Amino acid sequence: MARIEHITSPSNPKIKAINSLFIRKFRKESGLFVAEGLRSIIEALNCGSIPEQLVFAEDADIGPELQRAIDETSARGGLCLKVGEAVLEKLSRKENPQMVMGVFKQKYGRIEDINPANSKCWVALEEVRDPGNLGTIIRTIDGVG
Repeated sequence: MARIEHITSPSNPKIKAINSLFIRKFRKESGLFVAEGLRSIIEALNCGSIPEQLVFAEDADIGPELQRAIDETSARGGLCLKVGEAVLEKLSRKENPQMVMGVFKQKYGRIEDINPANSKCWVALEEVRDPGNLGTIIRTIDGVG
């Protein structure tokens, strides 16, 4: 059974810590980042990445995908936080706050370890400043397979 902590205050220290991850300095110091949206969380799980923390709305529909995210996060010792609307609004960087967010460890690889023969297409990005541009790039890549 998953242990879920209920947080209603945007000033909770755990929420403040997550919110700080939207600042590059704190991402770099902590080695963590925030992914917004259930689809992103499920894609991460499918790639073997488990959130350190999973945040979801108290009124979110706990369907099979969210339940899987809760179960896998809990099983690996991650923290599950059920939060109120005010907390989601503080955390979300989108106009319509996502119902689910995950805090993940950053993973880095060495460029020397990349074998171009392993794939027909590679995309490399450096210092992307606008999340909207990154989203467009990701959707384009996904569109061309």
